[in-house]
Amino acid sequence: MKFLITKLFFLSFCLTSNSQNLSVHYHVEREIIGLPDGVAHPPLSLTGYYYKKGNKIISYLRPEYLKEFPQGELRLESENHTVGLFSDTIQSICYADLDSMILRYRFASLPGENENINRHFDLDFREWSIQKATEIIHGMECRHAIQFNTSGDKVNAEIWYYPDISMPVGFANLLNVPGLIVKAKLHGTRETYYLKEFSTSTEPKDNLFWPKEFNERFTTKSDLRKKKNS
Repeated sequence: MKFLITKLFFLSFCLTSNSQNLSVHYHVEREIIGLPDGVAHPPLSLTGYYYKKGNKIISYLRPEYLKEFPQGELRLESENHTVGLFSDTIQSICYADLDSMILRYRFASLPGENENINRHFDLDFREWSIQKATEIIHGMECRHAIQFNTSGDKVNAEIWYYPDISMPVGFANLLNVPGLIVKAKLHGTRETYYLKEFSTSTEPKDNLFWPKEFNERFTTKSDLRKKKNS
């Protein structure tokens, strides 16, 4: 696997921990759901984009796999089986505003079925369990953190992060992130993220933060509020 890591380590010397701007690209691998028992297939390839400008954050995915499966179908002729794939050219759009504390995101439960959702949130609605392990990735000393579900019995996400660069909300609206995500595993969507490149000197364009998909109707869901100790 080839990553575009040019300047990653050298940029870290001039970074500030609370930079107003952050642009990050990821290589993403998504496990295929719906394969017949006993059948294995390489994961689907996507590119992840993350942008932060001031207190506005947006992330989304571009499916590279549509070049191989332009019809949005994986056909297994030997098994007489077809798996439907998400065929939208932009997927998993997630937006957060740290001034108004609003999340906006585009959710697809099935291929072709998208819903825009709007809700308020507390940044500390989710907590991370910081592990002792560290790992040097792209010249950066990264720490390991795990996020559990609200019941505490299942893992939602695992990340390796660089604490010296601020990323309060990560891709996929991961809340309360303790630093720049360098590697991650999202268990719900079965996606693994690998950092390709990042920059704190490039100012993202304003139009990135309102994609045309957001012109469709939004449904307001319940707020994500941290439970207060009584």
